[in-house]
Amino acid sequence: MTEKKKSGYVAIIGRPNVGKSTLINALIGEKVTIVTSKPQTTVQNIIGILNDEDSQIILVDTPGLVSNKKIASHNKTYNKSVLDALASSDVIVMLSEANKWTKTDEQLLEQIDAQSLPSIHVVNKVDRFKDKTKILDFLKEHSYLDTFSDVIPISAKYHKNLDSLLGVIKGHLPNHHLCLLYTSPSPRDGLLSRMPSSA
Repeated sequence: MTEKKKSGYVAIIGRPNVGKSTLINALIGEKVTIVTSKPQTTVQNIIGILNDEDSQIILVDTPGLVSNKKIASHNKTYNKSVLDALASSDVIVMLSEANKWTKTDEQLLEQIDAQSLPSIHVVNKVDRFKDKTKILDFLKEHSYLDTFSDVIPISAKYHKNLDSLLGVIKGHLPNHHLCLLYTSPSPRDGLLSRMPSSA
């Protein structure tokens, strides 16, 4: 079955334990990746799919980028998986943590700059701050408008502002003829193996 709609691969990247799997779980509507307090437990790329009448969003989760100081042989594999996900995606979502910006975040920003793809900065864990004015300076200082089209504060844990995020992602998706290899019982969620697309 072939159907033309706005569709594409969306890489969700961020440093370890910043909430990538939690975000994908919230968007898909069920637990699809390992969520744990131990960083780097999501080792393999997991693809989830969100379908609606006019779009298909294929989510690609990646292990968190490991800083250069911690690189060992297995960590190089983690980093390569991040770079591969960026290169093969249509849209990049960089996930960071409210009021916490590290050298690893800077490394990711550099990699995103090198791709020249539509990119969105998503600031997670805003639920930790009852007084939202406490994160305004962070949002201004880390908007990086030369790199990101949008900066969106969210709480993946409590599903806050996810509709806004999905709307922005859809706005960047290309039009594709997709071979729909997976039909989910729900129009929003499911898992599938990577499937080819062509313009």
